[in-house]
Order: sequence, then C-alpha cells, then structure tokens
Amino acid sequence: MAQTKGGQVVIDGLNMFDVINIIDKKSRRYIANTMDDLEMVLGKDTEAFVHARKIFLDAFNDYTRSILVSLFGNIEGIFGENNFGR
Repeated sequence: MAQTKGGQVVIDGLNMFDVINIIDKKSRRYIANTMDDLEMVLGKDTEAFVHARKIFLDAFNDYTRSILVSLFGNIEGIFGENNFGR
C-alpha cells in the first residue's frame, strides 16, 4: 500500500529513493551484461554495434522510466541530470 511520509512515497516500508536506487542498480547491471554480449557478437567497433547499442539503450531507458513513472508519477529532475542519487 502506498503512503506518503514527509513528502515521499513509501511502498511496503521502502522509501521511494531506495526503490529508485534498486531499480537503477539492477538496470545498470542488466545493461552492462547486454552490452558485453552485443560487443562479443557484433564487435565493438562495428557500425552494427553502434546502432544496436543506441537502440537498446534508448528502449531500455524508456522502459525503466515508464516503470518509475507508473510507480511514482513524474520524477524527472528529482535527482538532477539523470543522477538517481549517486
């Protein structure tokens, strides 16, 4: 159940910022593993890798953003320029 606590959303005892940081860490790990796989298959310096990398990163970032917006509404700018509290 979502509640507000000091202007922050709390879901099942997790602070909004904790949830965002967990999602960010997991997505970064997934992205890194996928980029390694793409690099091995396509080769790092190929045009195909550059295009595939851009398509994947754009789509994955849009997907992650849509999850966060679904959970918390518009969170753009909360942490600065795509900084998620780091």
